[in-house]
Amino acid sequence: MMRGGVMNNKTMIRDYNLQDESLAELLKQLGGHSAILVREEIKLLKQEFVEKTQALRNGAIMVIIGFALVMVAFATLWAALIIRLTAYWAPDLAAAVTGGGLALVGLIITLIGVKLVQKTTAAPIRTVEALEGRTENG
Repeated sequence: MMRGGVMNNKTMIRDYNLQDESLAELLKQLGGHSAILVREEIKLLKQEFVEKTQALRNGAIMVIIGFALVMVAFATLWAALIIRLTAYWAPDLAAAVTGGGLALVGLIITLIGVKLVQKTTAAPIRTVEALEGRTENG
C-alpha cells in the first residue's frame, strides 16, 4: 500500500469504493428496515384504534341496554309504590312523588353511563407513546 511513505492511489480508490459500497448497502438496508418499521407501527396504530373503538362501542351498548332494563324494573317498582301510596295520599300526589323519584334515579343512571363512556378514548395512546419514546431515545 505505502511506497516510501506515499500511499498508492489505486489502493486508496479501491478502499474508498469498498467503503462506499458498504455504506450504500447499509443505507439501503436502513431504508428497508425503516419502511418495515413504519408499516408495523401503522398496523399497531390501526389495531389499537380498532380495540379502542370496539371498547367504546361495547360500553355504549351496555349503557343503553342497562339503562333500558333498569328503567323497566324501576317503572314496575314505581307502579307498586304508587298503588301503595294511594292508601295515604290522593292518586295524583302519589303518582307525582313517584314520578319525581323515577326522574331522579334515571338522571343518576344516565350520568354514571356518560362518565363510563367518557373514560374510554379512541386515541391510540400506547402506540403514540411508543413512537414518542423512540423519537426521544434516538
